Amino acid sequence: MKLGGMDEKLFPAYWEDLDLCYRALKRGFRLIWEPSAKVVHEHETTYSKMPKKYFQRMKERNQLLLIWKNLTSSSLFRKHLVGLVRRILKGPGYIRIVFMALGKLKDVIRLRNKEIKETWVSDEAIFASFTK
Repeated sequence: MKLGGMDEKLFPAYWEDLDLCYRALKRGFRLIWEPSAKVVHEHETTYSKMPKKYFQRMKERNQLLLIWKNLTSSSLFRKHLVGLVRRILKGPGYIRIVFMALGKLKDVIRLRNKEIKETWVSDEAIFASFTK
């Protein structure tokens, strides 16, 4: 509740759960896995009528939005941008995904600024915790 739930406006499908978890980590929460938990998820039923290519592009766009919104470390964001340029050069069709994401840039910047203000744990510290 403190995080405001999933950001389904920015991520109408795919990556909204990872966004929520990453925001929780950046605010100092611990993520706990409950092996006996049961989840029922009607995977892709909402979007099953969409053209598959568009749906794939939307998933890839949302991945970029997640990174742009939440990766607030300057050095890691620079590495992301270098990787993004390499990806575009390797597969020029990826520029379409980038333009789709740029269409949400105004919302991303607003939400990114909020993340910067509310973050307690650095991106580097979170990534380091996964390599222990």
